[in-house]
Amino acid sequence: MSGFWLWVKAHPIIAALTAGGVLLLPRAAKAKEAKTGEPGSKPAHEKGMAKVRARIREATKAAGMSKEAQAWAENFAVIQAASESGGDNFRGLGEPRFFPSWAVPTGAKKENGKWTIKDGASEGLIKLQNAETKAAQLAYKRNKERGTLPQSDASYEEWTFGSGGDYGGLPANLLYPFRKGEPGEFHPYDVFDKRRSAVGMLAYMQRLSQWGTFKDRPGSQNVDTLKAGFASPDLMGKPDASRSKSSALKARANAKKYGVPASFFTSPMPYELKQGRDWLKLIRKIEGRA
Repeated sequence: MSGFWLWVKAHPIIAALTAGGVLLLPRAAKAKEAKTGEPGSKPAHEKGMAKVRARIREATKAAGMSKEAQAWAENFAVIQAASESGGDNFRGLGEPRFFPSWAVPTGAKKENGKWTIKDGASEGLIKLQNAETKAAQLAYKRNKERGTLPQSDASYEEWTFGSGGDYGGLPANLLYPFRKGEPGEFHPYDVFDKRRSAVGMLAYMQRLSQWGTFKDRPGSQNVDTLKAGFASPDLMGKPDASRSKSSALKARANAKKYGVPASFFTSPMPYELKQGRDWLKLIRKIEGRA
């Protein structure tokens, strides 16, 4: 081992900060700089579909995608965000007690700085909250067993609160693209982060497009198939299922509300959006850490 590396081993903190008068921060440290505080801390709060479009445009442009692919991804993001969060990246669904204090869980009230279920909450809402938390737990268990979770010191409850952010992402699923990140670089609450959730959604779209049940459907049904897949991948091969139909109807209502043209629902998903990418490299690029 050279003298330089012996010195680095003996003085790791100093070595991380300076080398020849140049600032050298590990990517994990830069990740903390890119946000406000430690991973999992409160991200920027944004509302509105224009913000949703802007973040998807930023991500697809950084990925070098065509205008056609950018527009298609924006339109899909709008109908997905409209159905999950209403364009509020702090929204979420799950057991309120597990949510960070700054989030906005559905059907919750805050007591002593913590979320609890609202008084008089319907049995249906409580079941929905519990079901979403169980879905997050299953996603966590599956990815934990596969070794595909980002390396994080986050607690089990932080991974399994439910879903959140613009696109209603389950932490273990939406953060799968960042599984090769450095320890501490990502946190389950990143589903509420406007940029990380946007890249995570694009990556999830791409993964769903590789399923046989997606490929078996006509291109003119790509939007409905993907929308069903975001509800549950198993629904992509079941267009006549009641949940698939309700998802399609809701998507069209939101499209009309937020200016997505009706023709979008028969437009095939552009090939560029089906291509695998280095999503970790992309988010680092967007955050100025590449």
